[in-house]
Amino acid sequence: YNAPDPDLRLDDVAQVEVVRGPQGALYGSGSLGGVVQIVSRQPDPSAWTAEATVGTSATAGGDPSSLVGAVVNAPFGSGRGAVRLVGYREAAGGWLDSPALGRNANSTVREGLRVLAKGELASGWSLSGGGVAQSIASADAQYVSPPGSRTRPGRLAEPHDNDFGAGHLTLTGDLGWAGLTLTTAVIEHHLSSRYDASEAPPVPIGPGPAAFDDDNRVGAWVSEATLAGGAPGGVGWIAGAFAATTRQEVSLDLVRPTAPGAPLWSERRRDRLQELALFGEVTTPLGQDLALTLGGRLSVSHNDTDSRISVPGAPVSAFRDETSRNRFA
Repeated sequence: YNAPDPDLRLDDVAQVEVVRGPQGALYGSGSLGGVVQIVSRQPDPSAWTAEATVGTSATAGGDPSSLVGAVVNAPFGSGRGAVRLVGYREAAGGWLDSPALGRNANSTVREGLRVLAKGELASGWSLSGGGVAQSIASADAQYVSPPGSRTRPGRLAEPHDNDFGAGHLTLTGDLGWAGLTLTTAVIEHHLSSRYDASEAPPVPIGPGPAAFDDDNRVGAWVSEATLAGGAPGGVGWIAGAFAATTRQEVSLDLVRPTAPGAPLWSERRRDRLQELALFGEVTTPLGQDLALTLGGRLSVSHNDTDSRISVPGAPVSAFRDETSRNRFA
């Protein structure tokens, strides 16, 4: 979706898988450059385990930094399942001087919690699910002036918050002739930033401190069903269906921090995207070191946008439109 990377801390990760693009037949038009999959370590039903991490560091001319983290693996159901918990708190001390604020400006704190559970339901069937929550809070931006210095200019602090949450549920089973996977996930992502607009506000407002506030909320629901089969060393195939709904709400405000009141300029925008797709792929070996793959993806998408810009004393500027697309890759 159209939002920055949530910058999740990669604690307790088993592996990172990369497939070069384009991969549109299986993963859609967003995979033109390829696909990256980060795989967490899975719950282990065989034993209780625990790990802890503690770290600290110092930066010349800056504040100290610290890290604490823990991982706990707990079996349940007489070895038929397990749950895995990961938690961490990372504090990065600031090292840019802000004469206007009288302190180091760019300190950041990242805190997160992840849970993953998996259990066996019956012969050949399993259910797994989990969630992740993380918050990042930066006291100020990283910009400096002049380039190469360690001085942070500006009359106002430019804090940034990045809060991410996601939950997922997956059912897998063996149908005999194929393996079935059903998965669904929800995402909530909230980003907010303040920028110092004193020198170049988007509309004329006269001299004095001004702040531009950017509040961005993204929510998504994604589901997929896949069937996969084939003989080991022989022809393999996969077929499935995909559905997703994404919404994005953006609030932009130009304000006077020293004089709270109605914004001097504001925009409220909502975007909604709905997607459906059917896909499939067949791979056949051509000797020991060569294989031929043929795949296709038929997708339908609908996007609608609503935007309203307000300036005191002027009519509201409104925009609304929608579009639909059919694609085959």
